[in-house]
Amino acid sequence: MEKGKSSSAALRTVGDGRCDAKRSAIFPQIIRYWMPVVGYCLLIFFQSAYPAFSHTPNVPYFDKIAHGCIYAVLGFLCYRALRTLPGADRTVTIFFFSTLLATLYGVSDEIHQMCVVSRSAEFLDAIADLIGSIFGAAAAWGWYESVMREA
Repeated sequence: MEKGKSSSAALRTVGDGRCDAKRSAIFPQIIRYWMPVVGYCLLIFFQSAYPAFSHTPNVPYFDKIAHGCIYAVLGFLCYRALRTLPGADRTVTIFFFSTLLATLYGVSDEIHQMCVVSRSAEFLDAIADLIGSIFGAAAAWGWYESVMREA
């Protein structure tokens, strides 16, 4: 060790190369797994910033079905992204947090809709978001489990 350098400074110098390699490997992972989540959330936000559609299909509970489908996709994307976090080897935990994350976004979107002309926040829409998030996260869980069994 050189005179005047502490052992921790020497360790930092040696460790910097590995940290840079880890950092450069994490960035593509963020783009691949988290950007779809962010992009989809932005799509939901901008779509709900416009007034409600004046003509919808005459299907009972169409609005709730649409909410469920939209948040099923978000639940799936959240599950997919959360799997990439360090220590994310517990599928039940990933399922819980992906459902929670998607549902909380749904609740925040309902609050956002209170500020949009001809839109309103509905408790049943938030319930539909929760149910959709559960289905999406469950579908991702099942899909990833089947892929892991094949590998």
